[in-house]
Amino acid sequence: MKQKMKQRTRRSCILLLVLMLMLSVAATGLSGCAEGGSDSGKDTLSGSAEEILATVIDSAGDAIGADKLPETFTNPVTADGVENMLGMTADQFGQYVTEAVSATAAINIITFEAVLIKCKDSGAASEVKKILAESYDPGKWICVRPELCAVTDSGSYVLLVTGNQEQADAILASFGKAAEGNIGEADRFFEGEN
Repeated sequence: MKQKMKQRTRRSCILLLVLMLMLSVAATGLSGCAEGGSDSGKDTLSGSAEEILATVIDSAGDAIGADKLPETFTNPVTADGVENMLGMTADQFGQYVTEAVSATAAINIITFEAVLIKCKDSGAASEVKKILAESYDPGKWICVRPELCAVTDSGSYVLLVTGNQEQADAILASFGKAAEGNIGEADRFFEGEN
């Protein structure tokens, strides 16, 4: 009789442990679903768009040599000029964006441009990333084209970069570092001839 009682107790304990494990796994899965299944929608960047972009550019310059990045001027991006600059409509800009800043080469025949856009949330950032990949005009310099145009996102931020391969790759890597690796896949939507 004692033997059967011990077996029942063991079985009950094992079943209870299995049940607890299943509940733990289910709870983990549910919390992942609520947040999109990963941390890609979370913001790990902080500060103004201008401060973050300056940090990203400085870090990229440290990585490849500051002389390999052109002198830039930084300007806020507004709904008024966004269509010519980024290919977004003013309505799209108003719907999705809270702040945006551009660092553009001081010499207008150099195709370097880095634009950081803070969106209303990560869903808006996903939409902006798609819009830029579809609408940005790599021929806007008329006589020259960049080697690479790419866009990526991190939480509610979107980064667009154009330039030569080394510049663009350095900016993308620097953005990933600033975002603590929490970035989406870069959409390299234009690759010109080297």
